[in-house]
Amino acid sequence: MNRPKRLLSLDGGGIRGVIAAEILKGMALLKLKDYKNAIECFQKYLEKSPDDYDALCNYGYALARSRQHEDELEVYEKAIKINPKGVNAWYDKGCCLTDLERYDEALKSLKEAFDLDSDYKNIAIKDRDLDALRENRQNEFSQLVQQ
Repeated sequence: MNRPKRLLSLDGGGIRGVIAAEILKGMALLKLKDYKNAIECFQKYLEKSPDDYDALCNYGYALARSRQHEDELEVYEKAIKINPKGVNAWYDKGCCLTDLERYDEALKSLKEAFDLDSDYKNIAIKDRDLDALRENRQNEFSQLVQQ
């Protein structure tokens, strides 16, 4: 997945700093491809900050890499409820639905992402996470990225 990553600031300290440290640790573990431990960090962080859109997206990404697609889908749906204009959640939901072989839903989710930010079309064209979608819905995918 090629979505941009955003780090959170460590403003304050104390318990807030400890909580923020969990998200930073989770981000570092993602880079190291230690998805199991990254998932644990994101879960700890989200217990205290359940409505953090960026943390939810990164948690979803870790779940994706761990092939926990049903849980991943729930996370992206929650992120979309929190921020309906959040392109990362819509795009990553499309990738997740592709992994679940729910291609029609994947196309709808990607359309939402492309409507929010057309630059994601260029990402989708090359994204290996969408290979199955391109193969199984070739015409629909082509039309979607050309709109």
